[in-house]
Amino acid sequence: MKKNTILHRRFFATVLTLALTSVAASAQTLNIVSGGVVYAVPAAQAGDMIYQDGTTLTVMNKTFNITDIDSIYIDNSAVTDDAVDVTYSGTTATVRVAGNIMQYLAEAKADGAYVTLVQSSDLAREITYTLSGTSDNGSFYMDGSYKATVVLNGLTLTSTDSAAVNIENGKRINLDIEGTNTLKDSESSGGKGALMVNGHSEITGSGTLNLYGYAKHAYWADEYVQLKASMTGAINVLYAAKDGLSINQYYVQNGGTVNISGVLDDGIQVSADDEETGYVTLSGGSLTIAATAAGSKGIKADGSISINNAKSTPTLTITNSGTGKWDSDDSEVKGSACLSSDANITIDAGTISLTATGNGGKGMSCDSVLTVNGGELTVATSGKQYVNIGGTQAYDGTYSGNFDSLADAYSSSPKGIKVGIKADDNGGVAVGDIQINGGTVKVSATGQQDGSEGMECKNTITISGGTVSVNSYDDAINAAKNIYIKGGTVTAVGSNNDGIDANANIYISGGTVMAYGGSSPECGLDAAEGYQMYFTGGTILAVGGSSSTPTSSSSTQPYVNTTGSVSANSTISIVSGSTTLASFTVPSTYSASGSTSGSNRPGGGFGGGMGGSTYILISTPDMVTGSSYTVSSGSSSSTATAVQYGSSRF
Repeated sequence: MKKNTILHRRFFATVLTLALTSVAASAQTLNIVSGGVVYAVPAAQAGDMIYQDGTTLTVMNKTFNITDIDSIYIDNSAVTDDAVDVTYSGTTATVRVAGNIMQYLAEAKADGAYVTLVQSSDLAREITYTLSGTSDNGSFYMDGSYKATVVLNGLTLTSTDSAAVNIENGKRINLDIEGTNTLKDSESSGGKGALMVNGHSEITGSGTLNLYGYAKHAYWADEYVQLKASMTGAINVLYAAKDGLSINQYYVQNGGTVNISGVLDDGIQVSADDEETGYVTLSGGSLTIAATAAGSKGIKADGSISINNAKSTPTLTITNSGTGKWDSDDSEVKGSACLSSDANITIDAGTISLTATGNGGKGMSCDSVLTVNGGELTVATSGKQYVNIGGTQAYDGTYSGNFDSLADAYSSSPKGIKVGIKADDNGGVAVGDIQINGGTVKVSATGQQDGSEGMECKNTITISGGTVSVNSYDDAINAAKNIYIKGGTVTAVGSNNDGIDANANIYISGGTVMAYGGSSPECGLDAAEGYQMYFTGGTILAVGGSSSTPTSSSSTQPYVNTTGSVSANSTISIVSGSTTLASFTVPSTYSASGSTSGSNRPGGGFGGGMGGSTYILISTPDMVTGSSYTVSSGSSSSTATAVQYGSSRF
């Protein structure tokens, strides 16, 4: 054995001498093959190559054990510095490492089509890893402590025991997507996703990445994920046993296209690892999510959600057909939602469409402040209430008991927009507001059941601008405290309850307000009993079975009230002499059944029509207290005298 070893070393030395002589004589590339990895050394960079004691070969500060070298050959191939190329082909993978960085790979091996590359802690330059080819039984694993670029360029890769691509490097990872790429794991995989990135994912490229996560998530990121503004390609999540994207810091999309479907939990879930994270920012590109699982969220953020046009105008489209579900850990029903934040939601720009069709589903939900400054927001829900009593009795839109006596933990009502409350870190309660300053907001909640409300807030609602249109089966706009309308155009239709309902005061000081409620005792405008209605500006129409009216001298703008016949698409006008002060077109979604007994309404004023007619209240800045005005509705008209406040219907 010893003699054979000596002969082997002598033979290797002879071959090596010829190879090195050839490399030195021309601009060629020396290729050293070890552990399934090809180290490509350009002749111009090779320098002194040390063959020592017949046991080792050192080239460009990389020392090889002779027994680990499979072969050495010379060719005319070009070498790109700082590059590693991995090419998959069936059950094998070819790994080619540029000579100038081979000393910085502490571990490099290809076991069939399973590739492992670990960067040395001495690395101080960025390596670009380019992955291509096809394998249905392989993977790529990379680790290290320095940032890197990973290029997916026409890669189709399925792993049977891990993530297809697993980047454990905790630094910035530039993920460049080129060509068409598909990554899959398997149900037996030990990974958290088909694509796993432990570092900061920054995504660029013009290609397509298709992801299938059969074990857990499709894409798992331990830190943040950012799609750069320069990205023009697409990421398609086509299946996930859990979340489509599971992210532990934050998600920022400045460009590119993301499509998520076929997921069995949330589309995108972003968790917070400290007080500064957990947020979602959409500043460009297109994001489309189709969620179907019970209790799922299209986007679920522990932190705030912001939608703006800092890079370009974003487009967000989310549909969710999931119903509610019983959460045994928290002993309560969890409803599904398109967009859900445990903090704030701010919309400054963009086109946002949210559609929830499952029972108990919500278009948008947050536990702090919803602010709309611009953009176009469309929200639609069509489900009924989901009830599950202690996890043993589930009623998916079929509950026929008394909703008022049903514990909140046992049900989820459909809402277009819901801004709720949550306990803060000090044991208190943080209460959210709705603030609409601009943009277009269209909300519909058409599920034929109590609780199907368009816009519900557990604190105050303030509308200062924009165009707001809400149509619902139950209350259209509802606040647990005050409602302030200072500007903009507001149309609220509650077909079986109130148009605008505050459990405190209603203040209208500007804008145009059209509130349509159901038949008596439901109101167009409804301030809570013991509270007030204040008119100090704006053009106001309230239609319904009744309405609250101002009873305080602090309400300075007069109003008229009367009864009449109101039908969809008809016109209601108020005229002074030959001058039309205001004219309103009744929405096609409104159908008044009228009829009230003329009983006293909350807010101090009497409401209600008479003899089956619908109650009509109008107030404009041009009105004068004590003057008479003609109110026309359809083919009928009546004369009414303006009052500033009081306790009478007329």
